[in-house]
Amino acid sequence: MSVMFRGAPGALSYCAAMLAFSGCASSSDDPNTNLRGKVTLNGDIAQGIEVTVEDGLGNEAQTTTDVQGSYGFIVLPGEQTVTLTNGLSDDVECAPGVSQDVTIPADGVATANFACETPGAGGAGGAGGMGGAGGVGPGAEACSFPSNSSLIGLTGNPTVEPALGPASTNVTVRIPVTAAVRSLSVDLIMSDNLTPTGVFTVGAAVVDTPGAETVNATFQTVLEPPGTYRLRIQLRPASLDPTVFYETTEEGTVETTIREGGVFSPPVVEPDCTPVTFENLPLPG
Repeated sequence: MSVMFRGAPGALSYCAAMLAFSGCASSSDDPNTNLRGKVTLNGDIAQGIEVTVEDGLGNEAQTTTDVQGSYGFIVLPGEQTVTLTNGLSDDVECAPGVSQDVTIPADGVATANFACETPGAGGAGGAGGMGGAGGVGPGAEACSFPSNSSLIGLTGNPTVEPALGPASTNVTVRIPVTAAVRSLSVDLIMSDNLTPTGVFTVGAAVVDTPGAETVNATFQTVLEPPGTYRLRIQLRPASLDPTVFYETTEEGTVETTIREGGVFSPPVVEPDCTPVTFENLPLPG
């Protein structure tokens, strides 16, 4: 996915001044954000939670999670501590804890997600896990959302069947989605700098869905150069904003979000998403 990030010069100038002392709160999808994360409670968005970031000298900055449960900061590179400081009751337990130490790279983005549960609510880590018996974590990872989550995401890894074949093969991509998803598009792509779009597409489909189900997108592959085609998925809610992308890359499966106005969040490799590809075989002859 070819993405160009554009920032807000005024906001960046303000934050540049603030960085001399601590850090600056920012939108999670601001292209200048270099520390971001999501907070969920019992599998749902946790809006209005106060998040504090502190450096080793005691300097700190605060923000609150937005309507998607997301937060963001622009901070100096190096060691920082992110803590949920207000908005949760004392009995709530969070994974990996209410505080995380993170390292901000000089030219990249660090992520600190918090998956919180009220004891007894269930659903936070399998039998015997925090909160009792419950399946996958509550939105802590991009391919492990609970099916009833109000977040836009996947409830498991997509699959491509078959995983290889010649042109004109019927391919079915199975995509398990959360209840918040209302439509999706899927295609199999291979980068190519000679084409106007920068990619070859061997096949694609658009599907409407009521959400909380496994969507089967079936299409016939077309005659394109043989090779490995990566899976790209675009998930949309009823409002069409935000739209969440997943794409297989050499690093793994990458998630990014595009909001109204065409602003992309920085792509993040999601460790629990299995890279999915389709091997387009050469024609016999």
